[in-house]
Amino acid sequence: MKIDVGSGTRKKVNEELVKLGFRIVRNAKRRTPVDTGRLRSSIHFVDNTGVLYSPGGDVQPLKKPSIKGVIRIGTNVKYAEYVEFGTRNQSAQPFLRPAIDEEISKLQR
Repeated sequence: MKIDVGSGTRKKVNEELVKLGFRIVRNAKRRTPVDTGRLRSSIHFVDNTGVLYSPGGDVQPLKKPSIKGVIRIGTNVKYAEYVEFGTRNQSAQPFLRPAIDEEISKLQR
């Protein structure tokens, strides 16, 4: 079943997703372990219109929008997954998943 909502509703949903993205990024950065600061400063998100919200508040359109109603949060630092999930020699130091979980639990309340 497809429900068509007005453009005002879509705009409001996107605004709320952007706010959520900023909250999750802020929370993740607060939780990120710091050695050089590279990982923390690289955390960003892309909204469902394909706009990238990157470190330092830069905003730029991307070529490919995301799925409607979805934001993508992450980092392009290659070692981020080793920090988040750990390795054989290093304990996990999750920063992104707990930030997402905390904001989702707030939404559910």
